[in-house]
Formats: sequence, structure tokens, C-alpha cells
Amino acid sequence: MSLRRPSRGPFLVMEGPQGVSALRHRNFRLLWSGQLVAAVGNQMQVIAISWQVYQLTDSTVALGVLALLRLVPFLGLSLLGGALADAVDRRRLMGVTQAGQMTVALWLLATAGMVEEAWPIYLAALAGGALTAFDAPARQALIPNLVPPEDLAGALTLNTLVRQAATIVGPGLGGLSVAILGLEATYGINAASVLAVLWALHAMRGVRVMTPRSEGNLQRIAEGLRFARAEPLVLLPLLLDFVTRALGSPRGLLPVFARDVYQVGPAGLGWLAAASAVGAVAGGIGLTAAERLPRPIVLMLLAYLFEALLNAAFVASPNVVVAWVILCLGGVCNVTGEVLHATVTQLRTPDHLMGRTTALANMLAQGGPLTGNFQIGVLASAMGVNGAVVFNGLAAAAVTAGFGLLPGLRAWVRTSQLSELAVQGR
Repeated sequence: MSLRRPSRGPFLVMEGPQGVSALRHRNFRLLWSGQLVAAVGNQMQVIAISWQVYQLTDSTVALGVLALLRLVPFLGLSLLGGALADAVDRRRLMGVTQAGQMTVALWLLATAGMVEEAWPIYLAALAGGALTAFDAPARQALIPNLVPPEDLAGALTLNTLVRQAATIVGPGLGGLSVAILGLEATYGINAASVLAVLWALHAMRGVRVMTPRSEGNLQRIAEGLRFARAEPLVLLPLLLDFVTRALGSPRGLLPVFARDVYQVGPAGLGWLAAASAVGAVAGGIGLTAAERLPRPIVLMLLAYLFEALLNAAFVASPNVVVAWVILCLGGVCNVTGEVLHATVTQLRTPDHLMGRTTALANMLAQGGPLTGNFQIGVLASAMGVNGAVVFNGLAAAAVTAGFGLLPGLRAWVRTSQLSELAVQGR
């Protein structure tokens, strides 16, 4: 990996309160608001699926299998999804994938009252993972087409906030919906929520359409991978995020803690699942309000380190309230690391590679937690729930410290602001 010293090119992000200026742009505002509605519905469905599988199986391994079945098609197809996002109309691609997500929700609705085994839910998870592999790179690569470069960091922060806000509201509503209305209604609500994104995509005007090059998909994928491998500030932050997330957090075992440890039922599961998102929204608001982010690489590493230590401390919680607070603090660290690594990655990526780099980023960012959920489910069956959580938290802290010593990141630790990371001619 070659090391390039920070260029002093144009400052492509606006740090601090000016980040919310991304909402001035109508097309981004449409996508942002549509995503908020759909993300709430999706989080409601996530709670419903995990509760249904655990009720059917009484198995932590089954929860891990559910995560694995989302992960396999996502990992297998994400790079192809990124290549397509750089070759076709990203807005149309999103329309197709969102219609597919609605179909999956309707399938879960139709089968919820009849299944006695978990396999129909597993099929839905498999299909959802495949659709996300094409939806995620198109969605994120579309953002630079909706806002000017100076508003990119603000748009990415707002994107993270809307997802985390949905993770606050969605699980709580999902748990209540499962407890009061039942599984069928919860799946139906998610199917209806997809209409918000479809309407937003239809209402956009004047969106720049990608002009594809002549290469085939395999050539485009190879070009994207070569770029990521050669750019330390793309590859290393993405690998750090993946490896630490692959060392599963307590969130992968929340159905167990909700039912068997704290005995708070599906409604309590929803609020526990929302705790980290409460912290993430609070942290995201703090990032948006900050005048500047000093030493962004150091701040990113510290965020991952403290989140790992909080995960290990989770099992010491004497009651559900303390557990909720620890998850909330972990959410502050989570959003700080996520926003910084996403902003750094996009600042170091030329526009014509954005879809592929975004696909790789999403593949690792989403694949890490799904791998972690599977890994911690299997580990918990072997060494107990508490042992698995402590082991993974301490391992993630050690990995973060190791990444901080790598030359590709250590060379940039003195960087004082994000503007120094922007490439010229981006």
C-alpha cells in the first residue's frame, strides 16, 4: 500500500453546524425523508423477525443463522451492485430494489400465521440480503448526485442520523406492534413504509444520471478493488470497521437478554434495541453542531476503542436500566466512528469510483455486524452468553489498538482537520 501525504486541495466538506445545509437541496430532502419512514418500518420488521425465530427455535444458533443468511448474498453480490451503481441510473436501480423489499415484507405477512418452522423466515432473510446488496451502493452513491461537494459530509451525517433515529423509533414500535397487533400487522406496516421511498424517487427532478464507461462489470469491479487496495485511508478504516463489528456485540444477543435475563418481553427487546440508536442520534447531533473535528483519525480510533470496552462491560449491568445506558453510550461511540470513516473514505474517492467504493464500504460495514451476530450466537452456545460478550469486546479493543499502530493510519494521526484528507481533482 502506497502512502500519500495529505494534499492541500479544496476543502470539500463543511464541518460543524453548516452540515445541515444539505437539507436545502430538494432532491436530497426527498430521499432523506422517504428513508426515514422506510427505515422505521424496516427496523420494526427486524424486531419481528428476530422475535419470531427465537420463539420458534429457542436457539441462539438460530439467531446466528438468521444473520448468516442475510450476510451470504449481501457479501456475494455487493461488488456487482456497486458496479451497476456506476453503470445505470441509480434512482431506477433503487426503485427496483425497494419494490423487491416490499415483496419480501408481503411474503412474511402472508406466512406469519402459518409457519411452525423457521425456514420461510430464512428464505425472506436470504432475499432481503440479496436486495440490499444492490440497494445500498445505489442509495449512498446517489447522494453525491443530490448535493454539491461542500455539503457531502453534512449529507452523510444526516443520512446516518436518519438511520439511527429510525433505530430508536423502529424497534420500540416494532416490539409494541408485535405485542399488541401481532406479527402480520408489523410486517404489513413495513411493506407500506416502502412507498415513502418509491414516492421520493419518483418526485425527484434534475438528478444527474451516471454516464457509464465501456468496461464490463468484472472490469469495473477489479478497478474499484485496485483503488481501495492502493489507498490506505480507504482500505484501513473499512477493514477496522468490519473486523471490530465481526467481533459481535451484545446487540446480537438482545432477544436472550430481553427474555431470559431481564424478563422484559418483546416490548423490552424493542427498547433495548433502540438504546444504541438513542446514543447514536445524540452523538450525531453533537458531530453536526461541532465547529470542527480535531485529529479525525485519532478521534475515529478512540471511538472504536471505547465502544469495544463498553460492549465488554455490558454483562456487568445489574438491571435493564444500566444495560440500556451502556448500550446508549456505545451508540455515541458507534456513530462517531461510522461518520468519520465514511467521510474520510468518500473524501479520498474520485467520483467515477464512488459506486464501487461505496459498495465495498457497505459490504464491510453491514457484513461486519451480520458476521458478528452469527459469530456471537455460536460462541454463546459454546461458552455462555456473558463469556461471549466479554471475550468479543476485549478482542475488538485489542484489534483497534493494533490498527492504530499500522503505518497506513499512523502516518495520518497528526492530521488536524478533515480538509487535509480531501484529494485534489476529486
